[in-house]
Amino acid sequence: MDRATDLYSQLMSNPANNTIPNYARRYIYCEAIKAGTEKEWNFAWTLYQNSSQDDEGLLSAMGCSREPWILSRYLHYTLDELTVSQKHSYRVYQSVAENPIGWPLVWNFLRANWNSINTNSTYHLELITLLQVVGEGLLTDFGLQEFKLFLNSTIDEGEWADMVEQIIDLSQDLLNWKKKIHTEVHNWLSEYIPAD
Repeated sequence: MDRATDLYSQLMSNPANNTIPNYARRYIYCEAIKAGTEKEWNFAWTLYQNSSQDDEGLLSAMGCSREPWILSRYLHYTLDELTVSQKHSYRVYQSVAENPIGWPLVWNFLRANWNSINTNSTYHLELITLLQVVGEGLLTDFGLQEFKLFLNSTIDEGEWADMVEQIIDLSQDLLNWKKKIHTEVHNWLSEYIPAD
């Protein structure tokens, strides 16, 4: 991580001379933003705004912040197509949802802004991927029930029926697996780690 923050600091000092290899940029940007403050995030945002290329790695890396207010602001940027294109919005949602701090923010944002996100959407595959990522973050039966209710009440059954069913099944299977693993780890710790 120190090397990532050093490389990112060098980039911040001289943006015209990016010595970070293309294949490693997303990960180095992510680690530096995760370890950094608003300053590092804002630098990445400026790079994105001034970029003439399609930089999904930069969009993904900005979702690595540990500051909930920064992640929330980032999500709200997607509501303005002039700030973040609709195509790139899904990269923003997914990157924030993959961040443990950001997952609940995306889930709440998705529910609150569904009509804006969905009605303007021509990116069906990206929307399905986003719903799968949200489903993967569920940790409780109550959360799964909320997710099912959301999907069943907001998504047009005709067009999406099979996909919705698959997403729900996958989310249920993953939740069951998490519970099983949690129980096994708890039992192992109870058996092999003495209580004080």
